[in-house]
Amino acid sequence: MKKIKVFYYCFSGLYLIVWVYFEIYIESESLYWLIAELTGIFLIFFGQIIIGALPKQVNMKNIVAGLGYGVLMIGLLGYRDISNYDRSIWQTKFGTAFNARRLVLGIPEIPAGWHITSRGNTWVDWKAKDSVIGHESKDISFDSIRSIIFENDEYTLKPLQGKKRDMNVFTKYARGKAKDSIFFSYYDGDTSRTISRNKADSLFAAEKIKKDY
Repeated sequence: MKKIKVFYYCFSGLYLIVWVYFEIYIESESLYWLIAELTGIFLIFFGQIIIGALPKQVNMKNIVAGLGYGVLMIGLLGYRDISNYDRSIWQTKFGTAFNARRLVLGIPEIPAGWHITSRGNTWVDWKAKDSVIGHESKDISFDSIRSIIFENDEYTLKPLQGKKRDMNVFTKYARGKAKDSIFFSYYDGDTSRTISRNKADSLFAAEKIKKDY
């Protein structure tokens, strides 16, 4: 009995450490991790039932009721993770996998090495790991039927006379037979104004920033 309790508490403690590590540092969206996470929760509930039943006469009704409660808790606790996993799957289609389509449309791609900084049901934000001069972030917005609505790309330029400068590329995806719209804007440290694609190209050339659209 004592060995079983020691094993159970060691397992529970180890599971908690691994779970916290993955949630905070890894932020894994793997199906295998989702299965392992829910399995671990089930085993902890099941183990608690077994430990509670060992010193006494085994009561099948209590065990069945406990298992039912455990399954219910797994459903409640796992709903968020399953929803997040489903969301990450379809949003991934508009990540780096969508770059080929972006290049055809003349839209900035997501560079290699970028990561998702935040996401919601209708939006996801990508960013470079470190602050850079050039393409720094991409914000993508979706509608309720999981279609992309727009993207906004921000480029950081070198400061001029101590003033911060940046350029944005805003892409609005059309519906039906309409055409997509791409808008370029430039902030010179004082004012922001809309510019043409050619002007944006010349700014990138002058700043020695490689275009990625």
